[in-house]
Amino acid sequence: TPYYDGFVNIPSHTNYQQVVPNGGNGLYNKYHPLMFQPEQGVHPSWDILIDHIGGEQRDLLWDYLTILYRYPTQILPVLCLASKENGTGKSTFANALGWIFGENVSLLTQTDLQSQFNFWVTKLIAVFEEVSDSKKAINTIKAFSTAKSASLNEKNEKQTNVESFLKILINTNNEDDFIKA
Repeated sequence: TPYYDGFVNIPSHTNYQQVVPNGGNGLYNKYHPLMFQPEQGVHPSWDILIDHIGGEQRDLLWDYLTILYRYPTQILPVLCLASKENGTGKSTFANALGWIFGENVSLLTQTDLQSQFNFWVTKLIAVFEEVSDSKKAINTIKAFSTAKSASLNEKNEKQTNVESFLKILINTNNEDDFIKA
């Protein structure tokens, strides 16, 4: 069994290192490598999905995905997909992010947002379905979407401070009473 000097969480999709040198045995990177690398070319299924979800703002959505891949530590705005209708592609887009970025994406609920345990702060993307307009929820989203570091509180682990690069996506069918932040 290999021995490491500690743990880090360094996202990279273009120069991923499982063990990060530090002068000793290295630091084990808890960020997960992607299962595959994107290839240049035509991707009609992705074009259809992005056009459907993004509409006139599809170029912004492509930019968002490009930044997620190339510059995963870049702070991005909270992405909110809101539509009264079901079947508009909100959850499909969240699942597609999970397919691309694998274990670096967490699909969560309001309960996860309110829990004292926040394993998801070390992920690249946290996707929340139907977040209520509570002051605590809004403050939590604001704090984690802009923080350079976060307090990680996992079950049965000592609470630690970690570098944060979390992006938040919120899906909702409640266009009229969606959170105000």
